Amino acid sequence: MARVMLVLGDKYDVQRLREEGLKRLHSWYAKDIDKWDERDHEFFSGNTDYLDAARIACTLDDSDLHAAALYECCGISSDALVSGPNALRPQDLIRVFDFIKAMPQLLYTLASKL
Repeated sequence: MARVMLVLGDKYDVQRLREEGLKRLHSWYAKDIDKWDERDHEFFSGNTDYLDAARIACTLDDSDLHAAALYECCGISSDALVSGPNALRPQDLIRVFDFIKAMPQLLYTLASKL
């Protein structure tokens, strides 16, 4: 829904619609990680929405939103990430795969601090 609001807001120059779409994306990708557990999981309906969010965030030049959306893409199959109309850009693929590669060490470091 946020994607539709942003696309229509841009296409028809409706600032209020665009702002509502951004607000919804920012509420889904809250900067406070504790709020991620409170998210409405019907907001996004699947992989396509996460891939769209990554592209939208990049288009908007919103680095925080972009990083969070790419983080969500780490749980998507590699086939979905690299093929089809919703495939990630090459530079985004590199970021996702680098994060996946680093995840075991990050988890080990976090666990050792508990």
